[in-house]
Amino acid sequence: MNSVRGIVGCPRAMARPSGQSERDLIREALATMPGDDMSARSRARCMARRVIAEVVAGDSLEDPVEVALAALRGVLVPDAVCRLSERTADDLARERLRRFEARGCKQIPADAWQAETQTILSTLEKRLSEKFRRA
Repeated sequence: MNSVRGIVGCPRAMARPSGQSERDLIREALATMPGDDMSARSRARCMARRVIAEVVAGDSLEDPVEVALAALRGVLVPDAVCRLSERTADDLARERLRRFEARGCKQIPADAWQAETQTILSTLEKRLSEKFRRA
């Protein structure tokens, strides 16, 4: 018997991702948007603004009860824009961490924090609108 060590079972029986792909989420969100007369670029830009608005709303929550209610809303009301905003919130946090480390892990004043956040959000909005347009 000539068996390969470490492989058990059929290789095609591997686990599959359980969630929707990002492209499916984008297409679902674009399908629910009004404005069929708009160009693809305009629709993508509007949807990117909606996603960024959701990210800002989620980022401004401070009360743990509000955070829990927002998470519950995301589970109970399956909105593609909300699910896309969760992924974008991760991108926002990742970019904030990258900039924090680039500053040598030094804190900045609140007004500089707001300015940096707006810069990051505008960059993310441009990146998202291009991604949504291509989907």
